[in-house]
Amino acid sequence: EVIRGNPELTTQLIDGLDFQYKYNSGVLSFAVEDAPTEKDQQAIIDSFEEYAFAGIKQDSYNTLWVRHTHTGSDRVELHFVTPKVELDTGKSLNIAPPGWHGYFKPWQTYWNIKEDWARPDDLSRKRIYEPGYQALIDAEKQRAGMLAAPDPKQQLTDYITQRIEAGLVTNRDDIIQSFAEIGLEIPRQGKNYLTVVDPETNNRYRLKGGIYEASWRLGGQSQEEDRSREQTPGRDGTGRTTGTTATTQDPQQKDLDQLQSRIRELAESRASYHISRYGGEPPSLQKILEPTMDLAVDYSRESLSGYLGRKLGADRILVDANYPETNPTRQDRSRDITTTRNSQSSQEPNEGNKDWRNQQRNIHHPTLEPTTNPRLDVPGSTLPETRVRVNHERTRESTEAILSTASQGVQRTNNQSVQQIRTGHEAVREAEQTASESSQRLERTSIELNQLHQRIYSNIERGRRALDLKRKEELERFKTQINLVEYAQSFGYQYISQKSSQNSAVLAHDNGDKIIVATDTDGHGVYFSVKDEIDNGTIIDFVQNRSSVGLSEVRKELKNWNDRPRTQPAKFTPRDKPQPISKDRLKIIKAASNFKVVQSHPYLEKRGIDQSILKSDRFIGTVATDRDGNAIFPHYDSNGMTGFTAKNENYTGFSKGGTKALWRSKPQESDRRLVIVESAIDAMSYHQLFKDKNPHTRYISTGGTISSSQLELVKTAMADMTKIGGQIVIATDNDRAGNKLAQTLTVEAPSKSQISRELPQQGKDWNEILQHTKQQEIDRNTQDRGWGWSRDI
Repeated sequence: EVIRGNPELTTQLIDGLDFQYKYNSGVLSFAVEDAPTEKDQQAIIDSFEEYAFAGIKQDSYNTLWVRHTHTGSDRVELHFVTPKVELDTGKSLNIAPPGWHGYFKPWQTYWNIKEDWARPDDLSRKRIYEPGYQALIDAEKQRAGMLAAPDPKQQLTDYITQRIEAGLVTNRDDIIQSFAEIGLEIPRQGKNYLTVVDPETNNRYRLKGGIYEASWRLGGQSQEEDRSREQTPGRDGTGRTTGTTATTQDPQQKDLDQLQSRIRELAESRASYHISRYGGEPPSLQKILEPTMDLAVDYSRESLSGYLGRKLGADRILVDANYPETNPTRQDRSRDITTTRNSQSSQEPNEGNKDWRNQQRNIHHPTLEPTTNPRLDVPGSTLPETRVRVNHERTRESTEAILSTASQGVQRTNNQSVQQIRTGHEAVREAEQTASESSQRLERTSIELNQLHQRIYSNIERGRRALDLKRKEELERFKTQINLVEYAQSFGYQYISQKSSQNSAVLAHDNGDKIIVATDTDGHGVYFSVKDEIDNGTIIDFVQNRSSVGLSEVRKELKNWNDRPRTQPAKFTPRDKPQPISKDRLKIIKAASNFKVVQSHPYLEKRGIDQSILKSDRFIGTVATDRDGNAIFPHYDSNGMTGFTAKNENYTGFSKGGTKALWRSKPQESDRRLVIVESAIDAMSYHQLFKDKNPHTRYISTGGTISSSQLELVKTAMADMTKIGGQIVIATDNDRAGNKLAQTLTVEAPSKSQISRELPQQGKDWNEILQHTKQQEIDRNTQDRGWGWSRDI
C-alpha cells in the first residue's frame, strides 16, 4: 500500500540516473505489540526524512513509502526507496554512506525509548539461530509456490538444540566439540559466529545466533546481556519501560537527553555537509524529535494592525484605537446628560497586563439609555426654566438646519455610491472577461507546454534506449572478442596444460580457486568455478564476481583491455580460444570437474580387478568416482570429453546429455598392440590376465553397441596402429552382438593391418574369465583345464 510518494515518478528518476548505484532503500519495521497508529507512522516518516536528508529542502529529494501488509501477524513494515540524486543540482546524494548504522542508531534508539517500542538490541528477543539471506530465498520460493530446499544451517542448529535439551551442550566449546564428533571442521571462531566446513564437500556454513556467541552459556546470562541491562535504565525484565516510579523515569529522561544531544550533533554535521554540497537550510530539530524536544518557540500574540500590515501591506485599513467616538455628547463634558452609557463600555484596560497590548482590538459601539429625570447639570448652579426653553428652541432650529444639510449630503453620497457601484460592476465584468480570455490563453499554453514536454520526454527516452542498446551490444561483443583464457591470467590464474583440451581450458589461482573456461556455440566465452557453484557465466560475470563493480565500470575495463595493442607486454601467455562446444558438453565438463580420480574402488575389487591395475601407468587416471560413490569411466573424442559411464553394484548409467565415444587407457610411444573391447572393465580384466605376455598394449572400449561416430573413432585408432606396424586384436564379448561388432571392425580395418579375433571361450566376456580364474586361485587349483581362451585368425 503506497502511503507517500509517486511510484511512477520515483521509477522514472531511478531509471534516468547514470550512476553506478542509483537508489537507497530500507525499512522501518515494528514489532507486533508496537501497533503504531496512522498518525504515529506519518510522524516517524517525517522525523526520518528530516534526519536522513538533514539540510536538504523537502522539494529537493524524492521518496516513495510503501506499507507492506503481507506480514502474517499484521506487523507494520514501512518500506522506502529514494533515488540517489539531489534534484536541484543533479549531484549524487547518498543518505546511507559507509558507517550509516552509527548515524541512524541514536535516532532509532531515541524513538524506541520515547514511544516504548520494542528494541532490536534487547537480548531477550535475540534468536537462537539467524538464517540470514537464506530466509529471504525460502520466502521468495514459498510465494512462488516452490518447495524450499532444506537449510543446512538450520539442520546443524537443530542438531545442537537437541543436544542442549539432552544436557550434552552447555556452552560454545561444547558446540564446537559436538561438530568435531560428526567430522565437521571449525576453521574460524568469531565473537558472534562459528564457521563450519564439511571436509568431504568443502561446503562452508557461517552460523550466527545467540547460541553461537562466544559468551553464551546454558542457565546463565552472558556478559553482553549484563551490559545491555545496565545501559538501558528504566526497563523491566521484558525489555519494556515500566514508567511507574520516579526512579525509572529519571534515568530514562537522562538517556533521552543524551540521545537528543547526539542526534542534534549528527544532524547538524550532516546538514553542514549537505548545505556545502547542494545548498539548503538547517534541519528542523523539533520535527526530528517532536514532541519532547524543548525548543524556544515564540507563542506571543500579534496585534490586528500588525497582522494586517504584514499580510496586506499598503492595502491595509488602519483601525485607530484613539479615533474619537461620534456621540453628540461626551460623558466627560456634562454630568446631567440625558443618556448614560452601558456599563460594559466602562471597562478600562489594565496597564499592568502585558498581554493586553497584543490582543486584537474590539471596536465598541456604546448603547444609549434614557434616564427617568433628564436635566442639564452645570457645576455650582441650576439654569432657570425660561432660559432652558429659549435655549431649547434655539438648539432645535440649529439641529434641524444641521439635519437638513446632513440629509442632502447623505443623498449626494448615495447617488455617488450608486454611480460608483455601476462603474465598479462594469469594471468587474470587463475584468472577468479579461481573466477568462487570459485563462483560455494559459490553458492553451499549458497544453502546448505539455505536448512539448511529451516530445522532449519521448526524445530523451528514445535516446536513453538507444544508448542502453549500444552499451548492451558492446558488452555482447566483449563476450565474443575477448579471449577469457588470456583475460583470466591477468587476474592471477595459471593455465594448466595437462588438464586442458581443445574445447576447454583449466586455470588455477594461488588462493585455491580453479576455473574451467570454454566457448559456447554462440561464440561467447564462458566459465565456471570448480569450488563455487554460483561463480559462473560470461566474462561480464567473471569481472563482477571478482571486482564488485557495476556494468559501467565493467564496460570501461573490458574496453581498455580490448583496445590494448596485442604487441604490448601483458600479464598473460597467449593461448588459443577454446573451440565452441554445446551446452550439453559444457555440462559434462562441469560435472567431471567434481570427479575424484581413484586408484582403487570397492566395486572394481568385487569384480576381481586388483588395485595394482588402477595404479599402473597403463590405467592410472582413467577411473574416477563421483559424489554418490559410483565408478566413473569417461569417454573422449578428438575434441575432449563427451560423456561418462557410471557403474556400481546393480547399476549402470550414462551421463545425461552426453555422447558415447571411446574410453581409452593411457597410450605410450612403445605401444605396438591395440585391443578393442566393449567395456573398460573388460579391458582391465584382459590386461590383468595377460599383462606379462603383452606389456606394450593399449586399450579402447566402445561401451557396448557402436554408433557411426564411434566407428569413425575406432577406424582412426586402427589406422594409427597400422601405420607403426602394430597388431590389432578384436576382443569383444562372446555373444551375438559381440560377434557382429567383430565382423564390422574386421571389414572396416585398414587393408594392410595385422588383425585377429580373441574370444573368451568359457564365458561371456573377459571379466567372467578373470573372476573364474580368481576363484580357481582361491581354491588352489593351478591346473590349466584348457577352457580359458582360444585364438582365431
